[in-house]
Parts: sequence; structure tokens; C-alpha cells
Amino acid sequence: MNRESLNNLARKIGIASIVQYDSRNTQLQKVILGNTLEALVGAVYLDKGYLRCKKFVIDKLIQPYFDLEVVVKSESNHKSKVIEWAQRAGKEIKFEITENKRGRGREFAAQVMVAGELYGQGFGLTKKKAEQDAAEKTCVMLNI
Repeated sequence: MNRESLNNLARKIGIASIVQYDSRNTQLQKVILGNTLEALVGAVYLDKGYLRCKKFVIDKLIQPYFDLEVVVKSESNHKSKVIEWAQRAGKEIKFEITENKRGRGREFAAQVMVAGELYGQGFGLTKKKAEQDAAEKTCVMLNI
């Protein structure tokens, strides 16, 4: 599950109404709810053990809020797709961060190299998002 999914799930179960944080800090807003949900699951695990925690996650978080068939079919980790394709095809794959603009806002640029040849280029506010964008474009180019 990615950060955005964790934050959305945390909102759905009402964590936003019980967590206090500085609403002026936009970076904190992007992670606090998901981090709180992770901490909650960790606390259940430490207090009740693996089996009860697994049951809690499935019964209280996954089943009520996710359609598992849709989740399985909607693979959004394009970087993993590209890496798996390269391993099957015996190709060398490399992700490179090519830019890091500073100033009012940071934006990263990434590119995917397959066997030394440039494929997708992507952009994002984090290195991870830039790599995912580049990988998504590579998936389209490779038809995977």
C-alpha cells in the first residue's frame, strides 16, 4: 500500500478527527494520517500478536474499504512492472535521477535506461514519484 492509499484509508476510518497536528505544515499533512494508521497497526501487533493483528487488518481495514479484485487488477507500481519485465527478458535496467530543481518547489526528473538505451522520462515532486512516472511511460513504450 502506498502513502496516498494509507492516508485515504486513515481518513475513511476517522483518524483525521482524533489526530492533532499543525495544519499549516503541508508536508506533515501528506504523511501524518498514514503514519498514524501504521502506528495503530503496529500497536495492535505489539499488544495482541501477529494473528490478531492480521485479523484486525483484514476485518477492520481491508474488507470494509477495499474491493480486493479491483486492487489486484490495478497494479500501480510501474517501477516493479518494469523491473520484473527486465528480469524476465534478461535486460539490464537502470533508474537515474537526472534533475533536482531547487527554489520555490523541488521537482525531480528521472529516466529509465534499458540495456543502455533511454526509454521513459518522468517528473515528480519526490524521487519516487519521478521514477514511477518514468516507469509508467516505459510500460507504455514496452506495452507491458
